[in-house]
Amino acid sequence: MALKPCRECGKEVSTEAKQCIHCGAKQPTSSSAWVAVKGLIGSAFLLWLLWLGWSAINGASTPSSTPPPDIQAQQDAAAAKVAISGITTTHDDVAGYITGYATNNSSATLSYVMVSFNLFDSRGDQVGTAMDATNNLAPGARWRFKAMVTNQSATKFKLAQVSAF
Repeated sequence: MALKPCRECGKEVSTEAKQCIHCGAKQPTSSSAWVAVKGLIGSAFLLWLLWLGWSAINGASTPSSTPPPDIQAQQDAAAAKVAISGITTTHDDVAGYITGYATNNSSATLSYVMVSFNLFDSRGDQVGTAMDATNNLAPGARWRFKAMVTNQSATKFKLAQVSAF
């Protein structure tokens, strides 16, 4: 059992004590730095709650499903480089899969290609995503993607994004 000075009265008290036997201070040997950190965390949480309330009162909308123009331009460019075809589903003892083909229609090797699918349950609620990626897809080459679906409540999917560069 180690002794440290109480943070309130300065008299020696056990580091295991929940309360100072001299002045009654709670957590008498906890560092003031930890107390400050807890205060900052609490303040951040309070600010977050206030922001949520303000957003609700002022009718702030949820994020749009339409990407910003610069992101949309990147997606359009990727779609021009890569053709997606033959999408189907399969499953094994481990998971389900969304499979298909991505063909490099550009004249250059694509250093990275990624396909991403949004997953939905039978009510139409989004329940996750599935994705697959490859590197160095040569011009004219066809890649067989296999995006793993681990969420058992997913019954539908939609191609969400194709990235290629």
